[in-house]
Amino acid sequence: MGSSASRSPKSNETLQPFKAPLPTENPSQIQEEELDKTSMAKTQNDLGKSLRAQGRIQESTVALQKAIELDPSNVEYHLDFALVLREERRYAEVIEVDKAIIKLQPESVDAHFHLGTDLEECARKVEAMKAFEVALTIDPTHARTYHAIGCLFLSDR
Repeated sequence: MGSSASRSPKSNETLQPFKAPLPTENPSQIQEEELDKTSMAKTQNDLGKSLRAQGRIQESTVALQKAIELDPSNVEYHLDFALVLREERRYAEVIEVDKAIIKLQPESVDAHFHLGTDLEECARKVEAMKAFEVALTIDPTHARTYHAIGCLFLSDR
């Protein structure tokens, strides 16, 4: 009875050892790498804040950008970077950071408020007003937004 399961190799056939596919990535290794990235991002952000406090702005921005690159979903890193850009009056750049923050936290009244004030600094008043309106939709009691709108109207005089 010639069952193929009990078949022995023919003389010209050689048996090949079974090779299980090797995993390309070890799940625990991935977790360690993510922890390392998170830790490195925090270190870079802390370094950026420290350099800012020392007045070493260019070095600060490099460290803060590296923190965001390592952990782009961390809002704190974006906020710290925006603060440095705002202090340096680099409004075109800070507007892009504001937008990134809004993508991460669309319900943040402060993010919309800051976007509005930064747009106002670039004389983009219509866009600023829209950002302020969104801020007030989120929080109708946000006093700084009302103040900013008042200043926006006064500047049109």
